[in-house]
Amino acid sequence: MAVDERKAGERRGGASGPSPATNACSAGIDLERGDLRVRRQVSRINGEVVEAPLKTKNAYRILPLAEDTVGVLKEQRRKVGNSPWVFPSPNGGPISPDSVLHMLHRVLKRAGLPKVRFHDLRHPYVKHTTKNIFLQKQKSQAINRF
Repeated sequence: MAVDERKAGERRGGASGPSPATNACSAGIDLERGDLRVRRQVSRINGEVVEAPLKTKNAYRILPLAEDTVGVLKEQRRKVGNSPWVFPSPNGGPISPDSVLHMLHRVLKRAGLPKVRFHDLRHPYVKHTTKNIFLQKQKSQAINRF
């Protein structure tokens, strides 16, 4: 899950929230098209893990998924069967955003890497994406000069 988040620049609640697009009312991952439709997040409200609307109108978006990520998600889909969640909790509901953070910290510790906030994983994605958009715009302007 953290690998996918790093590639898509997703927030903690969004990373724990996607469910597969199996019916019209379920926004989530489209494995055939290879994209993630961000339409909701998972939050802890009054101690209960619930689906919640996103914080801003710009948070609603469609993100492309890398081919290797789609492969991992297809395998995960086979593992969870009929669950509406790609990564269900032991009780079958959504994973708590707190659990996602704890999983990240365990993976980092095993890899001998320093602890980071989940949100910090967004920065390389944003930097890389912004740089690519800027370079594309520069190329486009340079081509149009001739």
